[in-house]
Amino acid sequence: MARINRSDIIQKAINDLALSTTADAIPTETSDKVVLTYDLNKKFSNFIADSSKSTTGTLTVNLPTTDSKSDVYVTGFDVSIIKDSTCDLATGNQFFTLVPDAQGIAKTLVQIPGIALTAQDAHVHADLTYPIKVKANSSVTLTPGTFTVGVCVRGVTVIGFITSSN
Repeated sequence: MARINRSDIIQKAINDLALSTTADAIPTETSDKVVLTYDLNKKFSNFIADSSKSTTGTLTVNLPTTDSKSDVYVTGFDVSIIKDSTCDLATGNQFFTLVPDAQGIAKTLVQIPGIALTAQDAHVHADLTYPIKVKANSSVTLTPGTFTVGVCVRGVTVIGFITSSN
């Protein structure tokens, strides 16, 4: 039998198996054969988070709030901007960003150029081939978006799922 020497692995077993350190035998060895196992107890739930805004400033969409045993994945998104020719939305880009769990730093997925005093209708839809795990309790944003006259409506919809081992 192989001895488990890493305290973080032993602690993970204690936490995942809800073992009592006073009443239960804590596993510190493996058997003579290693058997691959799969966690079939994960629960999945889908979500759709969306928001639209016709006022100036950053558009924020809050993703579902989760506990420490849950993970949030984004599987697709839809970003749109519609404005009339009197809108003075500054020339530049609208940046659609999210915070991947691995980096913890906001990353831009889409840039939509804005053209001042020009009617505009831009729409980006993506179904992701591989889901993106996002930072827990984070949000996605569409920025910038400052204008003083005219009409501009921006919208964001995020589709995904939450896994939980509860």
